[in-house]
Amino acid sequence: MIKAFLNMIQSACFTSRLTFTVLLVWLSTDTMARNNPPQDSLSRTFTVAKVFMEKYSEPGTVEVTFYESARFYKIPKSNPHHAAYISLLKEALKKREPVIIRLTERNGDIIDSVSKAKKPGGG
Repeated sequence: MIKAFLNMIQSACFTSRLTFTVLLVWLSTDTMARNNPPQDSLSRTFTVAKVFMEKYSEPGTVEVTFYESARFYKIPKSNPHHAAYISLLKEALKKREPVIIRLTERNGDIIDSVSKAKKPGGG
């Protein structure tokens, strides 16, 4: 009788632990899904490390590096907003503020557009 009682308690503990674990996994997965909205695969938020002007870059481009990536990214002079984007990048470098870059292709290195990143808290 005592063995049956101990078996029942042990089984109840296992069931409780299993239920708790399943609920904890579900809750953490649900929370992570809510906090990470899907991102455009062409857009990245980066902090500018260096802007290499044309005489230090490939001909016809300005190269840019970011702290978050070891790659060299390029803005072609043929981009209609080339001057404005370079200005934004230099300003972001000076102020150490992040920018949002949009690439021409997924996992590419050609920058299509540059914009200021929204500050945390909506400011």
